[in-house]
Amino acid sequence: MRVAEAQLCFNCLSRGHQARFCRRNTFCSVTDCGRRHHPLVHSERRSEQSEVGGAPAATVATAATAAISPNRRPIAFSMLKATLMGHNGMSREALVFVDPGSDVTLVSSKLRKALQLKKGRSVSVPLSTVGGEKRTVATEIEGRKLTNELTGAQWTIVKDRYPHLRDLPLQDVGGEPDLLLGLDHVELLAPREVRMGRQGEPIAEKNLLGWAAKGPIVGRASSPAGIADSQGTVSVHFLMAEEEHRLAHRFFNGEALGTEVKPQPLWSNEDQVVLGHLEKNIQKLDGQPGYMVKLPWRPQVEQLGSNLPQAEQRWMRLRQRLSRDSRFKEHYEGAIQRILTEGFAREIYTYDPSEKPLEGDPRLESGQFFLPHQGVYKNERREKLRVVFDASAQTCGLSLNKVLFCGPKLQTEVTHVLTRFREFKVAFRSDIQDMFARIHLHPQDAKKHRFLFQKMGEKLIRVYQMDRLTFGDGPSPCVAIATLRRTARDFGTKGSLAVESIEENFYVDDWLESVATLDVAESLAKEVDEILKQGNFQLTKWLSNDGRFSRMEANADRRDAVLGVFWDNLGGGSSQGLPDGGGFQSSLRVILTAKKPSWMLVWEKVGSCDNANSNLILRTCLC
Repeated sequence: MRVAEAQLCFNCLSRGHQARFCRRNTFCSVTDCGRRHHPLVHSERRSEQSEVGGAPAATVATAATAAISPNRRPIAFSMLKATLMGHNGMSREALVFVDPGSDVTLVSSKLRKALQLKKGRSVSVPLSTVGGEKRTVATEIEGRKLTNELTGAQWTIVKDRYPHLRDLPLQDVGGEPDLLLGLDHVELLAPREVRMGRQGEPIAEKNLLGWAAKGPIVGRASSPAGIADSQGTVSVHFLMAEEEHRLAHRFFNGEALGTEVKPQPLWSNEDQVVLGHLEKNIQKLDGQPGYMVKLPWRPQVEQLGSNLPQAEQRWMRLRQRLSRDSRFKEHYEGAIQRILTEGFAREIYTYDPSEKPLEGDPRLESGQFFLPHQGVYKNERREKLRVVFDASAQTCGLSLNKVLFCGPKLQTEVTHVLTRFREFKVAFRSDIQDMFARIHLHPQDAKKHRFLFQKMGEKLIRVYQMDRLTFGDGPSPCVAIATLRRTARDFGTKGSLAVESIEENFYVDDWLESVATLDVAESLAKEVDEILKQGNFQLTKWLSNDGRFSRMEANADRRDAVLGVFWDNLGGGSSQGLPDGGGFQSSLRVILTAKKPSWMLVWEKVGSCDNANSNLILRTCLC
């Protein structure tokens, strides 16, 4: 169904208003568009404008070339790190890809947002060179990422293999670049000095930005070289119109879902620092179940000043909305009251905003930081509201998230969890209620998680403090998963099915499991529940495809959503309608469908239906 036929806003895809009255100030991110509509309806909007008499839209074509020979040594691209500055004085260390094959310099939209550069096709970015000299680089904004992740190397380790590189100040580089430096700034690319070794060894060039190495490297991903393993592919050159490219991209993404071969993650130095910090600073509470954690702070936390005036401005804007929307106000006050009743937050002090703080006023207390907050509904029916804290709100160029390490991505791939979820006959699921809020913050960290609230009619503003892990902090997912796995190690039996399930079959707070028999399901659910209670994690919303599962709630909706897709589990104890019997049989069943159907997961089981080791294939189909 088209957006216009569904009477949706072209800008935010919501009902009840037109795009010209939409409050969201967003623009299409498709290259060379910039119009006020959602990027997902770019093609539809363009075709509608053409139908009502506008000029026919030109077909946008994309050309690209890729070539990696099989069994070829990995090639490290010329990349280095440089400091880029915005016109407001903000700076950020960025990964620069030196590309002499490009005739234009590009900056990613991610970097544009980080430096708060103005939107537009072109922008100038001040850049600091290795000698402290500042150059202004004229660039163009790229609406999408510049390239895929590029092969780099841990040059601080690799250079020791090559005598001609050992004394050079090379940096560890690799990943998705922030700035693509092209020949339009050839003065920055021109080499001032070159170091070469023997044939087949990498070379290093020194330009105005510093030293950058490139070329073939001996080593694999698991070796000290620290580089990505090269995969053999076929050289391809293609020219494709935009619409055909979108459809092909959608098709092959669906075909590859859950089947990609991904290397084991290589933690960066920063990630290793975070994991080491959490290993030492996730501590068991004395005399009660649960854990307390010290958050992984960057050294810049010492520069984080008071932001009470900014927090007051954000609160006043939110208060105006509450006064206009009585239903939103009711839900918001209820959500705040629940946070206080559950003990997740507590009142610290009150103050009169009309009075200036004098000596001894708690508003002048050092070490406190105030988080703006907003309400987000969990569903389209606007029934359940969650309070989300804005840890990215900046004060003097710094925010809470800027002075926190985010940590590595620890959650298991969603497709792996879903595949194992339908591997055996009896499947069941549950989730942890208020997972983040079950983890206590260290008192010094909690002081940086204060927020303002004031009921209608009250003169004084109340200052509350979140004493639990906060939804909105960058490292919260990493901290929560690390604490969950620590609970399994501390209170589970090493090598047991329960510990393995906690470590492998949770997707953040959702537990999805399947086993061969109902007895095993009951036993495993009991053991995992008892382990997690020791960490103050409460499992709720039990659901199974077997109606005899004792933990399933009486009023549970047996056609429920699982990780954003619908699970049709009405097949009862026969595991999704597979025919009973021990003979060799084949069955093809649609088991998971997206909420907004564009693809389906199809489970094909070939072999004996009673054999737990029979072949299992997960396929995707476009619909």
